[in-house]
Amino acid sequence: MWTFLWMCDIHLDLLTPIERQDFLRRLKYFHLFGDADFFRADGILAGGDISTSARMADDLRAVHRDSNCMPVYYVPGNHDYYGGTIQAMRANQVRLHRGRRSHRIYALELSPGIRLGVHGEIGLVGHGCWGDTRAGDYWNSGLHGMSDFHEIWDFKNMNLTERKYLLMKLGDDAAEHLKKGCIALASSNCRHVVVLTHVPPFPDSSLYEGRVYARGLPYFSCQAAGKVLVEVARQFPQVRFTALSGHSHEESRLDVLPNLTALVRRAEYYEPSFDRIRISVEGVEITDTIGNKGSLQL
Repeated sequence: MWTFLWMCDIHLDLLTPIERQDFLRRLKYFHLFGDADFFRADGILAGGDISTSARMADDLRAVHRDSNCMPVYYVPGNHDYYGGTIQAMRANQVRLHRGRRSHRIYALELSPGIRLGVHGEIGLVGHGCWGDTRAGDYWNSGLHGMSDFHEIWDFKNMNLTERKYLLMKLGDDAAEHLKKGCIALASSNCRHVVVLTHVPPFPDSSLYEGRVYARGLPYFSCQAAGKVLVEVARQFPQVRFTALSGHSHEESRLDVLPNLTALVRRAEYYEPSFDRIRISVEGVEITDTIGNKGSLQL
């Protein structure tokens, strides 16, 4: 049994200095004043939209430092590219990942997969993924004017056709990374592979106001990644797979196959929070939500 703190869409860049300090203090107090169970958290799963391009590394270091230096396993979200390029984010991840032995911050997009524990029965793989435009109604989407396409420099001045081509390519790259990692872990006697993403891999788990929103789906699900996860789960029916995602800010649970489950975490702007989750070979259990008014009930 492994215990993690799962966070995503915390948007530390939107907080005032005092609000940011308060959130980081919760991580610190979680250890200083929590009960014995709380103290035994094994690490943090940070599922994207942590900050912005210029601040991402510093904010991840702060999360690591104020969580009693627990290992942080992270993937970037679309918001984390704001103010920069995709290539610049990649370079930032490389620099952070190279120092992982000292500060224990792991860029899952650069890892072929991580086996946890002596026996390695739990595996961890991840990619931020992108809304790859394959789901929903792309050409009539109501989200073509979203901030991503002004704040991420790669998309500036692109027409809709050029944007679609790039997002499909990025989705394919994410899917290929997840496929390789999942197969490698499942082939090495892992009994449960946890897949951390930012964008949900399955359209049916990406909700808006409690329903699937066809005009938003092109940018709110990575269908290429979902297809790959289904293929691998069918290839290894004896292995459990769980996808942990964010991005849509609305909680959901989808049982895709008997051995494949997708969870999307609830989030609110200006109210960052994290869940305590327990991961075993049987699945993922969400036990507590710390830091906001609501509680994730799955």
